[in-house]
Amino acid sequence: MGNPSTELSDFVVSTLPVLMAHVKELLRPGELERVSIWSDGEGGFRLEVVAVGEVMTTLIFSDRFSESEERLGERFRSDLQDWVAESRFGWGQLRGGGAEPA
Repeated sequence: MGNPSTELSDFVVSTLPVLMAHVKELLRPGELERVSIWSDGEGGFRLEVVAVGEVMTTLIFSDRFSESEERLGERFRSDLQDWVAESRFGWGQLRGGGAEPA
């Protein structure tokens, strides 16, 4: 493995557009407040999504395991979809890939 900061930069640059596409797909206009990425201090990086005052945090990079960009995108979309369905603002809504309640 090379320089971790270079690898992280390459990884974030290549995957962030995919992750943000899922955010745009599953959150409605006006719901998204903030997206942040930070080091967890244990060799990992986390992505935080804040929407309508609620927070979702997920691990997007760790030096302890490797995950393909495709797998990360799939896992993030599934986690985000579940989070929206369990949130106050999207309670019970299965957004993306199907009919949504009015």
